[in-house]
Amino acid sequence: MHTLNCQWLWVQCQGIQVRIVCCLSQSKVDSLLAAENYDGAFNEALAHSDLELVVHLCATVNPDKLFDQPLLSQPVLLSLIQHLAVDLSNSLDLKLQ
Repeated sequence: MHTLNCQWLWVQCQGIQVRIVCCLSQSKVDSLLAAENYDGAFNEALAHSDLELVVHLCATVNPDKLFDQPLLSQPVLLSLIQHLAVDLSNSLDLKLQ
C-alpha cells in the first residue's frame, strides 16, 4: 500500500511568493526501513512533520531493537519525542513505548 502525504509550502523566489505542494511517498520511508536505515526513515518522516506517518513508523519498528543500540541520532530522537508529544490523546500506549 502506497499512500501519499502532501503538504503545501510557500516558497519565495526573486520577490515572488509561490505555493507549491511537497509530497512524501510512504514507500520511501518503507524502503529505508527495509534497508534497516532507521535513522533515515525517521528523519524523512519527521522532516515532513507528518504525525500520522511518524506514528505508523513507530508501530512498524520494534522499540527494543531500536533502542538496544543507538540507531537514532540525537537530533532525530529529540524531534521524535517532540512530534509524539504533540497529541497524547491518540495512540498513547504506542507513544509511551
